[in-house]
Amino acid sequence: MLGAAQSELERFATAAAEREHMRPLPESRDGTAFFYRADHLPFAQSGVPVLALQQGSQFLDRASGWGPEQERQYLISRYHRASDEFTADFVFGGLLQQVRLAVRLSWMLGTTDAFPSWTPSSEFKAAGEQQRIRRLRDSGRSTDRR
Repeated sequence: MLGAAQSELERFATAAAEREHMRPLPESRDGTAFFYRADHLPFAQSGVPVLALQQGSQFLDRASGWGPEQERQYLISRYHRASDEFTADFVFGGLLQQVRLAVRLSWMLGTTDAFPSWTPSSEFKAAGEQQRIRRLRDSGRSTDRR
C-alpha cells in the first residue's frame, strides 16, 4: 500500500486487508519511487491523503522468491512496452482479492465521519491542514482545534 504510512489511511487499509486475509508489508524503498510517479501525487500535494494498492510479493502456492522475481521480470521486459498486457496464464484470484480490499476500504472510509489526516512527519501534512481548514470553512464549522 504505497503512501499508506504517510496518513491515517494506513489504519483503515490495514483493517481492510486483515479482513481479506492479507498481510500488508512495509513499503519498500523501491515503492517510494512509484508513489511519486503515480497519477495520485497531485492529490497528495494538495493535501488529500492517498495510497496506491500494489500487488503482493508472497503467494500461497509459490516459493518465497517467486513474486519478487515475477515483478523483476515484468519491470525488465514488459513495463510500459507493447508487451505490457495480460497473458493467457494470468490468474485473476489475486486481482479479485485486491478489488475486494479496495471496495472494503472505500466502504470503511465512506461510512465514517473521520477524515484521515496526515502523520506528523509527512511532507504533505501542511497541505492537509489547509485542506482540513477549507472543508470546515465550507461546511460552516469552526476551524479551531479545541
